[in-house]
Amino acid sequence: MALDAGRRATALLPPSQDVIVGGFYLAHLAAVEAQVGEMPSALNHIEELLAMPAGHVLSTASLRFDPAWDPLRSDPRFKALLVKYSAAGRAPAR
Repeated sequence: MALDAGRRATALLPPSQDVIVGGFYLAHLAAVEAQVGEMPSALNHIEELLAMPAGHVLSTASLRFDPAWDPLRSDPRFKALLVKYSAAGRAPAR
């Protein structure tokens, strides 16, 4: 039920139409997917959100600490996304 509602919400208002609200819907869909075992889809949505220029919806910090992402913690792709996008946000060393 929650998975269907999340998919419907993101279909009606995808991040490409509204990065703030659509991104919010997509982040919640990814969290539901993680909770119900839809790992590949959740990881695809997480990567999409982290790649967006307006990264306020999801951050590597929230992925590290929010219990909603616990089902993904041992996944190698999840770990790789954390490394990739944590490094992308750092200022270059002087």
